[in-house]
Amino acid sequence: MTYKERICTYIDADMYFYQDPKILIDEMNKQGASVQIISHRFHPLQKDLENIVGKYCVEFDTFLNDKKGIDVLVNWRKQCLQDCSAKRNGKLWGDQKYQDDWMNLYDCVCEVQHLGGGVAPWNVGNYRWVRKNGNLITLIDKFSKKEFNIVFFHYENIQYISRYKVNINVFSKYRFVQRKLIKELYLPYLYEIDKKKQMLAKYYGIDSLIKKHPAFRDKIDWKIGLEKYIWPINISKILSKMISFLCVLIVKRRDIIKLT
Repeated sequence: MTYKERICTYIDADMYFYQDPKILIDEMNKQGASVQIISHRFHPLQKDLENIVGKYCVEFDTFLNDKKGIDVLVNWRKQCLQDCSAKRNGKLWGDQKYQDDWMNLYDCVCEVQHLGGGVAPWNVGNYRWVRKNGNLITLIDKFSKKEFNIVFFHYENIQYISRYKVNINVFSKYRFVQRKLIKELYLPYLYEIDKKKQMLAKYYGIDSLIKKHPAFRDKIDWKIGLEKYIWPINISKILSKMISFLCVLIVKRRDIIKLT
């Protein structure tokens, strides 16, 4: 509003664009909408995550500078200022859960249909790798069998254990993920980030090693909890706990990427 721009798009900092996102804006204009939002598109067997974090992801949200677009933006701002906490109560999750009602409350809101807009760890289990042609990366939807090019990928919750050791937090949190797809996406991205870090260190003396996203404070309890069990020993519970522990350990190892 201050700068009188015709259009404004909010984007998250941990996203990488593989082609011009104008293709998404054009989609909104064709629908005659003033606001555009993107669904998480969780895998069908993990769709219950919508109940916690919301159906839509605040990552690439576009608003036209018209009355309808500004009304939605102003109301959203008021809501976020009132409460922007992540309470896991099914009603609030930062700025996201508010968007669950937008399609019903406003006639000017549309949802991105292009599958390439909003590819992320939480929905990458829906897709398989097809090919890379220059900067264009093609995936195929496992369910519709539709091929599409990625517009952007949301590299959420990457944790640097050290400069050359990274936890991508994908396999331990989400299911049905193709390992080749993750390797083809994450390795080039991480090497690109490393180049930028080297440049910042060389020319500006900036140490940009962020080991963990400040919004994520959850810790995994690695304790098996054998102290809970008293005589008579419940062998089945102990074995079940140990098997779960080993499964988590194996999956967590897949998330660790070493840069050389």
